[in-house]
Amino acid sequence: MAERRHAGGTRRVDDIAPGLAGSDPQELTPVGGLLYFSADDGVHGRELWKSDGTAAGTRLVEDNVPGPQGSAPRSLTVADGKLFYVAVNASYDAELWKSDGTRGGTTRVKEGVAPWDLVALGRLVIFTAYDPETGSELWRSNGTRAGTYRLADLVPGPGSANPIFLTAVGDKVYFAAFTTEFGGRELFVTDGTSAGTRLVKDIVPGDEGSYPEGFVGLGDTVYFTATSTGPTPELWKSNGTAAGTVRVGTVSPVPFSLVAAGGQVFFRGGADGVDVELWRTQGTASGTRRVKDIVPGPESSDPQDMTAVGDWLFFTAFQADTGREAWRSDGTEAGTVRVAELVPGPLSSYPGGFTRSGSRVYFAGDDTVTGDELWALPLACLPPSRK
Repeated sequence: MAERRHAGGTRRVDDIAPGLAGSDPQELTPVGGLLYFSADDGVHGRELWKSDGTAAGTRLVEDNVPGPQGSAPRSLTVADGKLFYVAVNASYDAELWKSDGTRGGTTRVKEGVAPWDLVALGRLVIFTAYDPETGSELWRSNGTRAGTYRLADLVPGPGSANPIFLTAVGDKVYFAAFTTEFGGRELFVTDGTSAGTRLVKDIVPGDEGSYPEGFVGLGDTVYFTATSTGPTPELWKSNGTAAGTVRVGTVSPVPFSLVAAGGQVFFRGGADGVDVELWRTQGTASGTRRVKDIVPGPESSDPQDMTAVGDWLFFTAFQADTGREAWRSDGTEAGTVRVAELVPGPLSSYPGGFTRSGSRVYFAGDDTVTGDELWALPLACLPPSRK
């Protein structure tokens, strides 16, 4: 099939699963000039793929589970130049794997525990894993079997601390967890050692917990949402100390929507909680404001799939006359514009998975002709940031 291009240089890389069904590329992850992702070509099930941005250079890495079942790779994470990920075996047991992009270099790291929520910290990957003896706790791996072990048993015995929302900020990983000592879920941090895994602040003392979530780093500061005074999410920031863990302003962000780009933190928010538009903060009450009212009035553009690409934020937004399409923002109203309209008119292409690799921004989108496939936008097509 001929290559499909759209205004602004956006083009499809390859039709991995010919026809309308689409290969549904997910977890787009750049490693050393290549893009790794999971896809289903309709023959091998969902497996690990890689691409150099050309159709000829887009290929299956390894068929871990032969046949249509697939190994369902997820949590693709790069640490020390290696790609780590979670895959299931033929019995659907989750295992930790690593790959250098070759069949021989795609190997199992650890079996017998169920890992998830991988994040890179220097030469390590930090993650949550379950085993029957200690429950769900915090683990680490350097890519070897001996170097893969539990960091801390925050809830001793078979009970689980259930560490979640693992996020690398500077030389630390922040996360939320339960403990028997502190009751509810609160903010924790680790430096990759057992001794350096600790509670940051008990924001709501007692059994309730503040339930921090949606962590994102800006410099050495972590931003997140928490509920300290009621059910409404609040914007918080922390430098890793109890004294430096404070609330920012009074706006109520949509949980899990915080993204750092260009020296600021973007989030979905609204003063009334209904008209959800794009907002930003610079860490102060006065520096927290709405970026642009993409759909003026009480209706919402409902920004989604927000991703940092250099100083730019890529995201999707909905308008009645164009549907849900790709947008970008530099934090200014004038610099917040639609990138491409893959499906002209009110229908949507539902783009997502924006990822920078080399000189391009990749994403998945459905132009209603070839199904959900991989697209690319050259970075050279982007104007200078106005921020």
